[in-house]
Amino acid sequence: MCRVNCSSHPTEIQAYGDVAGIGVMLAFVITAWIVVFMLIVYYLVAYNPELDPFRKEDEQTTCRYPNPVDFIVLRFVRHLPGLRNIQESHLLQSNRLESALNNCVITLSDIQIFTGISILISGYIALKCGLSSYHWQLIVYLAWLANVTHLATLSFLRNYLMNRPYKRLWRLVFMFCTLILLSVAVGLTGHFEWESGSQKPADFAYCYFGMPLDTKTVAFESMLKMVLLIAYGFFIRIAKMSRTFERWLRKMGATWRTKSTKRQRGDSRGTPAWNPLTGKGVGRLKIILVAPLLVAFFTLVNVHLDLFTSFLAEVYWVTFALIWGTKRLFYNRKLGPGEENEWTFGQTLPLVLLIAPLAAIVEQFSSSSSKPTKSTEREGRMRSRIDAGWSSWSEVEDVGDDAMIGIDRTYVYSISYQGLVFLAALSYIEAGVFFVVDDLKAFSETPHRGPLEHFRR
Repeated sequence: MCRVNCSSHPTEIQAYGDVAGIGVMLAFVITAWIVVFMLIVYYLVAYNPELDPFRKEDEQTTCRYPNPVDFIVLRFVRHLPGLRNIQESHLLQSNRLESALNNCVITLSDIQIFTGISILISGYIALKCGLSSYHWQLIVYLAWLANVTHLATLSFLRNYLMNRPYKRLWRLVFMFCTLILLSVAVGLTGHFEWESGSQKPADFAYCYFGMPLDTKTVAFESMLKMVLLIAYGFFIRIAKMSRTFERWLRKMGATWRTKSTKRQRGDSRGTPAWNPLTGKGVGRLKIILVAPLLVAFFTLVNVHLDLFTSFLAEVYWVTFALIWGTKRLFYNRKLGPGEENEWTFGQTLPLVLLIAPLAAIVEQFSSSSSKPTKSTEREGRMRSRIDAGWSSWSEVEDVGDDAMIGIDRTYVYSISYQGLVFLAALSYIEAGVFFVVDDLKAFSETPHRGPLEHFRR
């Protein structure tokens, strides 16, 4: 039976290829980035913001409150030469690209959730057998990558899972288990202040359980950020898989947008357009001072709700989180011994096993080149009609499509709305900078030291 002597920690990190080997690291990272790459491709090429994410399968039900942020972003992006050629390709027009991506993501999603749980359970078992703090930290980052990419696939597969409640249920159960295991694991890393504290990467991780945390350290700040990101990612995915909550958010955004445009342009019910020259006395003062403030407030709330409910925000969140996790993983791995960089059989095997999901991806795209069915052709015609809007908005407007899709194009095409979306997006970028700033503090002082030099003081 394994025992740990917390009064006598090792002075050097022992190689542990099963966790920190170069092949294991690359297999985790490559799988995660394949998922994110496919998510980005799906958004830029195949995603249709006009379709209801809770629609029944094989139906092209339009969304009552489509997201205007996705609408204007994709309108711009899909005019770029390369993407425009893809839009006109037979693969996309027949709706087979989305189907192929869907099947590939399902395969990779299941791999990620079971991989994340497996490595966390293995880490907990190894704690009493002398697992070092350094290897515990790497286990946390590997599980983090698996968790983030699985959460990303839930957004991608929302329509698929809404039509399959049992598959949705067991995924949510496993995801909740991963959340608990990962949150506890991340909490332990709040002790690992290797840069300025007395702790060392070679210390037994088990010995830190039950010890008080120093809330003034970079390690504690980093741990808190990770817990917040994990909790946010989990609960926002749960909320967005709720038809009631999702529609309520979109409806609120549309309501605030209507209030803003009503104050500016008036409406058919007798509300006059904003005019600073009308009115007298106090009434004119309200028109000049109060009305613009109300318009600004309504628009601010509307823009942030639009961003929050957009698929663009989902893509940004998972891309940023994966960049952050990958960077932290490889920074910390520099502390390990050189033996973990050797290409042994145990390191080659994980990369070879990547052939299985990659082969599944190739197979899905190969089978998608077969002759489309009548159902697929019908969906393709629907997509063609909708995608026509990306290249010829005036034609769609002429036939009164606005009433169907519920988008005020005069409003979302205005320079004021697009400028506000850009400024609001900058706040999301600022949030990303805040979450990665601890990397700069932790590693900027020792960029040229050897793998073990910077904690031997």
